[in-house]
Amino acid sequence: MWFFKPREADSTRFDSTFLLTGDAQQRELEGNFVLLKLFWLMRHQRNLIRLGALGFVAVMAALVYQDLSHWGGLLAVVPLVAVQALREWVVSRHIPEPAEKSAVQAWFKRAMLLAVLSSLTLAGFLVLFPWLSDISRGLLTLMLLGLITASVSTSAGHPTLFKAFALPIMLPLAALWAFLPGAGYSRVTGAGVAVLLLLAFAVMLRSFTQMVWQLFEESCRIRFREREMNERMRTALEEARQASQAKTRFLASASHDLRQPLHVISLVTAALRMRQLDQQAADMVTLLDRVSTSLNGQLNSLLDISKLDAGLIQPQYQRIDAAEFLSQCFESLAPLARDKGLEPLLRLETDAAILTDPALLQRMVTNLCQNALKYTTQGRIVLSARNAADRVVLSVSDTGCGIDPQHHATVFQEFVQVDNPERDASQGLGLGLSIVQRLARLLGIGLRLSSRPGGGTEVELAITRVAGGPDATGALADPVTHQPDWIHLGLTVLVVDDDPTVRQACSMLLQGMGCVALLAEDLAEARKLTARQRPDVMLVDLRLRGGRNGIDAIHALRATLGPVPALLISGDTAPDRLT
Repeated sequence: MWFFKPREADSTRFDSTFLLTGDAQQRELEGNFVLLKLFWLMRHQRNLIRLGALGFVAVMAALVYQDLSHWGGLLAVVPLVAVQALREWVVSRHIPEPAEKSAVQAWFKRAMLLAVLSSLTLAGFLVLFPWLSDISRGLLTLMLLGLITASVSTSAGHPTLFKAFALPIMLPLAALWAFLPGAGYSRVTGAGVAVLLLLAFAVMLRSFTQMVWQLFEESCRIRFREREMNERMRTALEEARQASQAKTRFLASASHDLRQPLHVISLVTAALRMRQLDQQAADMVTLLDRVSTSLNGQLNSLLDISKLDAGLIQPQYQRIDAAEFLSQCFESLAPLARDKGLEPLLRLETDAAILTDPALLQRMVTNLCQNALKYTTQGRIVLSARNAADRVVLSVSDTGCGIDPQHHATVFQEFVQVDNPERDASQGLGLGLSIVQRLARLLGIGLRLSSRPGGGTEVELAITRVAGGPDATGALADPVTHQPDWIHLGLTVLVVDDDPTVRQACSMLLQGMGCVALLAEDLAEARKLTARQRPDVMLVDLRLRGGRNGIDAIHALRATLGPVPALLISGDTAPDRLT
């Protein structure tokens, strides 16, 4: 019958602001979610339903005893108890997920069955209607109307469930009032009561239940969309985390793969510098050294990014003198600036101490100075330090090309170079400011950029100021200015590396130093060589073939050779390696 047909979820009844896309599957999931929330409501209102049913039985038993002088009304307890037991079994079942369409439909069919059985059980009392007094008939009618009205709450006004529960009661009740006159009222009065009952039912069906169900359905749909949006946000965050990890793994892998040939180049370049070369060959070696140094700087930037992303850099806080620190940074900057025709200036307006990691802070200032040198063609570069409230502000400013305000945020992103659209490799990879920003967050340093096109750039670092002078260990070490004499060391050096080009380059460099090179591809070959000649030093690559690593190889060799000094070499920047 039409009034028992389950009503399909219809989103078109709602305001367009509540609609998602027109995807049919999405609308189906929303409709299923609404039904599941209805089942949850039925589960949590079962105590109210029990109380109403038992109260109705108690009153009807009293009316039957009053009019018929027996407790026959109590017989209705049996079917009511059976229906309540069935309800308990149904509502205690596991509520499925919205995507389980067949399970949701099964739930709805059980809810319909419960509504019909409950209605028929209560309508069974109408069998006693002809033998009840007029007052008892009126009380019975009021109680049934109360239960029908209460069902709007327990079913959230679902039109199909409401009709399934109300029709088996209202239609027989109206018919009894219309065709069965009582002792104190006429057939016309009874017909009037029947019409009023039908009108009340129509009002509840077309207005009250529709309004309640619409509000319930709308709130459930909003809740569903919030849940879906939260799930999408969680998925997006997880995807972003995985993308960040993939990027970190890529950087680590790229660093390792590029370091291997770069390592060979540096070894060969060092070996060539030890030889007597004509001017043209010397210039070629100088150019090769300059290129390898540039590549090494770029790979160091990638390494720093990998370490920061892996969370492997732990600050070592010290109390250092801000003016002394900046003076040492200036000593490194000044000759580079003069070589480029720029005027280096140092302004110290503080004698305060700061609490920071001096090595990481030096990397930040160095990156800022390199940026200033890169983008300044004339004028000056200024390093300054001044007090500001409870902090000391270190700044690096220049008279370079400047940065448009719309790019102030993007210049701190990775691989972004506003004034390098041609990707000139000599200007780096665009990681300098990104490393500065990450280190600033790690150290709790305030970072501020001031710049405008043609007006130069200033970057300020606000660092916590502390009382007292610097620690004894707080000052930066003086840069090493001398080159040790490696020539004619006369050592026997074991080189264990699975890359033949690396072994060959190491041999060339070691021979230039007057060393004897023992070259081994793996641990087995290293054991054969060291069985004939004991090495003074071991140079071992971290990653060897066959799943072995250099650490295990060093332990294995020391087990037979004793405590031979060893140097572990690797270009691997993967987080698990760096730990």
